[in-house]
Amino acid sequence: MKRIWDVDELAEHWSLKFEETQLLKTKPARNHLAFIIQLKYYQNAGRFPLETNDIPDTPLHYLADQLGVTVDQIHEYDWLGRTGTRHEKEIFEFLGIRRVSAADKSAFSDWLIDNLYPHGADTADASESAFEWFQKHQVECPADKELNRLVQLCLPTV
Repeated sequence: MKRIWDVDELAEHWSLKFEETQLLKTKPARNHLAFIIQLKYYQNAGRFPLETNDIPDTPLHYLADQLGVTVDQIHEYDWLGRTGTRHEKEIFEFLGIRRVSAADKSAFSDWLIDNLYPHGADTADASESAFEWFQKHQVECPADKELNRLVQLCLPTV
C-alpha cells in the first residue's frame, strides 16, 4: 500500500459512498472508523490491514474527517480479533467477494503460466498482479505465504 496520497487520489479512492456509510448503522460508534478503514483498505489493496501501522496516515485522517471522529480510537481496535474477523466477513458480503477455493487457485496458476510468465514477469510482478486478478474475479486473495507458494510453483524453469 502506498504511503503518500494526493488530494485527487484521496477523493477517488478513499471517499465514502452512501451505501458504505449505511453499513455503520449496525455497529457501535467506537468501531465505525476501524470498519470503514478495513473496507476502503481492502478496496485499494486487495487485503485487510493487520495492524494500525499498515494504514497510511493521510487516508486514515481523511476517513476520520468524513466520519467526524478522531483517530485516537483506532489504536484500541483488534484487527485480528473476533470483531475484526466479523467485520471482514461483512465486508466480503457487501462487496460480493467469496472465499478462495482450490479451483480459484488453479485458475490463478493457469493465468500466471499462460499470461504473465511468458512475458518475462518475475515473482514480484506476479504477486502484485495477483491482487488485481483476485479482485477482478471477486475472490479473496490468499494470505502472503500461500500466494508466494502459488507464484513459486508456477515459475518457469530455466
